[in-house]
Amino acid sequence: MRDPKQQAHDLLRVGDNGIPDAVERTIAFLRSANLWCVLSRNHEARSCRDAAHKRTRLGSTGIALHDELKSFLGKFVDDTGEEVFVMAHCRGHQSINPGALRSRLCARSAIDRIDNDEDLGLFGMEYGTVNPFTAPPALEGRLIHVFDTSLQGRWGIPGTMMTNAGEPTWAVEFSCSSLIEALGSSAVVADIVEESTRGYDPRATTIGIITGNSPDAGMSLWRQMNLRIREQSGRAFRGDLSLPRVIIYSLPEMGLSMELEAREEPVWETIHDAVLALCGQGIEILAVACNTTQYFAPLIRGLTEPRGVRFVSIADSVLGWLDHAAVEELALVAIPIVAELGKWSEYRDLAKRVKVERLPREALDAIEDLGYRVKKEGVTEAGLQRLRGIIQRHVRSKHVLIALTEISNLLESQRRQGKSGKVIIDTLALYADRLANLCLAKVQPLEGESIKPT
Repeated sequence: MRDPKQQAHDLLRVGDNGIPDAVERTIAFLRSANLWCVLSRNHEARSCRDAAHKRTRLGSTGIALHDELKSFLGKFVDDTGEEVFVMAHCRGHQSINPGALRSRLCARSAIDRIDNDEDLGLFGMEYGTVNPFTAPPALEGRLIHVFDTSLQGRWGIPGTMMTNAGEPTWAVEFSCSSLIEALGSSAVVADIVEESTRGYDPRATTIGIITGNSPDAGMSLWRQMNLRIREQSGRAFRGDLSLPRVIIYSLPEMGLSMELEAREEPVWETIHDAVLALCGQGIEILAVACNTTQYFAPLIRGLTEPRGVRFVSIADSVLGWLDHAAVEELALVAIPIVAELGKWSEYRDLAKRVKVERLPREALDAIEDLGYRVKKEGVTEAGLQRLRGIIQRHVRSKHVLIALTEISNLLESQRRQGKSGKVIIDTLALYADRLANLCLAKVQPLEGESIKPT
């Protein structure tokens, strides 16, 4: 770690009159305690919510509100009649519970908040700059730090906290657990926040993807899912830190599913073993990037549900989309055992939701042949031309549902959309949307502030 003083010198801007005194005190504390830290500059910020939007970390502007430290300075009379000062700390989205704080401190009186500039000035602070680093020597032995229990653990990635460094345009990133340890006997850890603001799990969602028919399908699903998360997050997107943890099993045996009727047993053995292995690696959501093997959905759920893992199928994603789409009729482009909507097709209930145009066997055979060609030749302009030819010759419906991942890969490479005059609906893209929505739908931290930061 670079020395904090050198970090501060490098952050000085034109017009600055040196490092502010309060920032110097923060640096002195960090150096004396040998704490890891990263100093930074931001636009002036006076509250946790405002600061969280302005902090800079790992190349991005803005951090999660739960990574901003909220600090409250107050005073009270203890059970011996002595006046004691307290600095209570919690995460930015949480609200301190005054009753719980008073109970933990065995306070005889109410805890009076110190929040005006005149009183804060006695301690070398101002509104919006209270932090655990800059308490003046006059408070030594009379100041208790109380940290909420949620500050002991690492929440998400990178697991660090940020707060002001003593001045509204200066910030510091640090490890709260290390800070608590450095404060020693003057620090107390207790449950001091309103329970309604505590419940938030910031861990990245862990998704398992099984692929192999073709391997490109899993890569495309992952890529499109990340793209959807980036697009839907807007300003809240933090780059790598906002994306899910993904474990991919790419299995050559999955290619056997192109002939599922004849090779059901070895395909299921492959999927069975992969599902159990992924469940053992702590996944929360399982996806299978293949339209054909959705046939095994009931068996897959039989493995995942007892293990607390959610299996999301492509077919369910499509049916869920149709519930909200203004589509009355569509053509299903897939290999024969999927397109015929019989025993082997997980899309067998599609006809209950929408009128399905059944393509002639000649078209289905051409689609299957195209799938094999893409496996061998990769994504090519010739493959796209074959696909357009099949659609132009055989498809009457305006809406075309693509349920073959090799064709999904072709579509992803298409530079100009709409050349066929059809509305192309890609099942793999709908699948990526569904997975992205599940990642984004995690409960977000509440932002109530019953005791505002100072």
